[in-house]
Amino acid sequence: MNKLTDDQVGQLARQASLEVDAEECRQLVERLNRELEMLQPLTELDLPAVEPTFCGAAHPAPRREDEVVPSLSLEQVFQNASTRDRDYFKVPQITSWEE
Repeated sequence: MNKLTDDQVGQLARQASLEVDAEECRQLVERLNRELEMLQPLTELDLPAVEPTFCGAAHPAPRREDEVVPSLSLEQVFQNASTRDRDYFKVPQITSWEE
């Protein structure tokens, strides 16, 4: 298995819109190459007889019909809310649009 280079990781970072300095890039290269080395034994497995799958479960999850059931009233939903704005919970802002 080929090892990743600084250039390849830098290109990946740009494609992912990540700002990575030279030191971070070097660390990423080392880390990703260690992880690729751990996967190396998988390339040595003899798998031609193994059917490809997209799901590891032998049986699909059982399905059920949607059923309308009674729900809580808005007053019950908001009874412990510290702040409410009409039919919404009001919470403190934790993000900012400014950079």
